[in-house]
This record gives sequence, C-alpha cells and structure tokens, in this order.
Amino acid sequence: MLSINTFLIQKRGSEVIDCEDVFSANEGRKRFCIADGATEGFGSRYWARLIVKHWTRSNELIIAREQLMKWSAALGLRFERRWQRRPLPWFAEEKARSGGYAAFVGLSFRESGHECYWKAIAIGDACLIIRNKDVIRISFPLDDPEKFRFRPVLLPSNQCAQQTVLDKIEVRSGLVEPGDSFFLLTDAVAAWFLHAAKSTPGEITKLEQMLQCRNRDELTEFIECARSKGSLRNDDVCIVRVAP
Repeated sequence: MLSINTFLIQKRGSEVIDCEDVFSANEGRKRFCIADGATEGFGSRYWARLIVKHWTRSNELIIAREQLMKWSAALGLRFERRWQRRPLPWFAEEKARSGGYAAFVGLSFRESGHECYWKAIAIGDACLIIRNKDVIRISFPLDDPEKFRFRPVLLPSNQCAQQTVLDKIEVRSGLVEPGDSFFLLTDAVAAWFLHAAKSTPGEITKLEQMLQCRNRDELTEFIECARSKGSLRNDDVCIVRVAP
C-alpha cells in the first residue's frame, strides 16, 4: 500500500488561479505526475494540467519514444482545439500558435513477486528525488541546485516543435529499497531540497514530517519562512511524496 502526501501553493503575491504547478495522483494505476507550466508560453497552465491528467490515466504507461510521439501529438491537438474555439485578440493569436510549454516528471510503480520496481520519465527541471535514511539516493533529471540556473528544455504543445525535444526526455528505473521516500518536486522546491540535503538536512526531515501529518498551515508557514530567508526562490511549489 502506498502512502501519498501532496502540497501545492502559489508564489507569494499571486492568486491560487495563477499557479502554474499541477499534479495528478492515480493510486489505482500507481502513477503520479507533476508539471510546471512556463509563464512565457500561452495557456501553459492548461497544458500542464493535460499532461499530468492524461499521463496518470492512460491505459498504457507512456514511456517509450513511439508512445510519447503519439501521446504528446494527441494532447497538442486537444490543446489547440480548445483555443481555436475561442475568439482571441489579434496580439494573442501569434502567441497562441506557439502554444504552451511545461516541465514534467512522472513516476510509476510495478510489483513483481515480493519486490517493487519504479520507473520515471522527465523533461525540464521538475525532479524526482528518492531519499532513504536522510540520504538522497537518486535525483533525476537534475542532481545539483546550481543546474537550475539554466533554461530548461520543456515539452511544447505545438506538434511541430515536439519532434525536436522528444529525444531530450529522460527515463530512469530501479528497485524500490526499504525505507525509500519518493518526492516529485517542481523546480524551486527541488533546488531548495538538494541544497538543504547538503547544508541543513534536518529541514528536509521537518518537511517530510509535516507532509505526513497533512498540516497545510504548518507547511505554508514553512515554505513562507524559507522564501523570506532567501533559501527558497519565490515561485509556485508542488510536492508529491510517495512511500511504498
């Protein structure tokens, strides 16, 4: 049985409706996904929502490149049809043709006998971090807080543009070890997590405990405190923790 904890909060100074981080948890299929829509794109929040919803609910696990090509193209077409039905001002039409962009990471579990295996897919700067006994065992696709300074490759809704980035999507898999905690994190909190793991590991333990207690008020206060200190960049935050 999986233990699942989630937390989502918009950047300071923004409204909830402006949050471009999203997540989906499908306990039945043992799939979990987060995405971060790019502000500079058009309708990126909706694009991110399409990604997480359809990746976790798909009849088959979307991992192989051929699957990704069909899946992303179908989502892109659905995205375009939504906006084609709506009248847009002239200055928004060009941006609409470029479409939305999003980073995402998806995680799935599969049991075989007495063992459990995980498989993950990612593009951009949303991350999967596996932590065990206060040690980060795996951080994927980024493993250094300094790497978040660079502009990430994102999945576009535009079908023509998709072909140039599908080869940049990374896949990892492995055996679930006893005591593993799996964290799906968007960029700002992922960078904070990796830095805190080296400098103040007790802060991560505190975060994990609050997630398990499902205390939103304490989690919000914790995030706002980290923002005030400057250790956490003021951006939307999405966390999904899964413990097999």
